[in-house]
Amino acid sequence: MSISNFLYRQKQKWNYHFSEDDIEKKIAEINRFEEHIKSGDNVYTIRELSFTIPQHKYDYVFSRYDLLIGNSRRLNGRYHIKEERLLFSWDIFNVNICNAGDLFLINEIFVEKCYQFRLPKKNRINVIDIGMNVGVASLYFASLPYVKNVYGYEPFKPTFDLAVNNLSINPDLSSKIKIENFGLGAHEKTMEIPYHEDNPGLNKSKAEDHGNEKSVIKERIIIKTAISEINHILNKNPNEDFIIKIDTEGAEYEIIDNISIKKLDERIIGFMIEWHNEGSDQIEKFLLKEKFKLFSFILNKNTGMVYAFR
Repeated sequence: MSISNFLYRQKQKWNYHFSEDDIEKKIAEINRFEEHIKSGDNVYTIRELSFTIPQHKYDYVFSRYDLLIGNSRRLNGRYHIKEERLLFSWDIFNVNICNAGDLFLINEIFVEKCYQFRLPKKNRINVIDIGMNVGVASLYFASLPYVKNVYGYEPFKPTFDLAVNNLSINPDLSSKIKIENFGLGAHEKTMEIPYHEDNPGLNKSKAEDHGNEKSVIKERIIIKTAISEINHILNKNPNEDFIIKIDTEGAEYEIIDNISIKKLDERIIGFMIEWHNEGSDQIEKFLLKEKFKLFSFILNKNTGMVYAFR
C-alpha cells in the first residue's frame, strides 16, 4: 500500500468516526478504499455515474448506494433531475426516486424480475395488482405485450399520489393501467393507520403499533371487500383471463380468506403472492384446493413468495 493510499484511508476512517452528519459518515464508508463520491460546492458528484446532485436533497440514495449503481449498470439507465424530482430512466421506463425503497423496487422487479411471466403466442391476459405501491410493478406488467389491462389498488393516498406521478411520466404504458385509491380486504371499512413517509412500501393496511418512529404519521384509508371488487373487474371483462399479484404487507391473509368464500372463477389462472410474518401454509392450502400448481419459497424469516398457475 502506498503512503498516499494509506493516508487516504486514514482520512476516511477519521470522517466516519468523527463526523456528526449521518450522510457524511455514509459517504466516508462508501469512499473507504476509493473516492466514489466527491463533495464540494454544495453538491455531491457520483463519479461512476458522472452525475451531480445537490447536497442534502436526495441523500437517501446513499443508503442503498449498491442499488443506485447496480440498477444503472444492469438496466443501462441514467439518473436525471426534472422539476426538482430525481428520476431514473431506462428503456421505455421513467420512475421517480423518492426514497431508497424505490431503488429496491426497480432492482426487485426489473433486474431480478420477480414478477416475470410468459404466455404462449396470441394469449392475452389482465393483471390485478393488489398492493400497487408507487406503481412500478403495474408499469412492468403494462409493458408486457400479452397484458391487456392492469387494475391497481393502493389504499394510502400519499403512496397513491406517487403512483399517479409515475404513471403520468409513462404515458404509453399508463393507458393500460386503471388504478383505485382504496385497498382490498375481508370487510368494507375505513381505518386510521400509521404511515411511513420515508418508505411507502412498508405500509400495512392493518393497525399495528409503530411506536414513536419519526417517519410515521396517521393516514385514513378505505378498504373494500376483495371478492366483490375482483368479481366487478371480471364482469367488466367477460371471457378474459386474469393473474392476481398480491403484496400487501400482511393483509394478504384476510384477502385470501375473503376470496376463498366461494369457488374461484376459472378465469383467474395465476397468482403471485408475497407473504409476510405468518408463513405460506394458508395461502398454499387455498391454492391447492383450487387446483393450482405452485412454487413456494422463503426470502427471509418473515417473507416469502408463492407463484401459482393453472
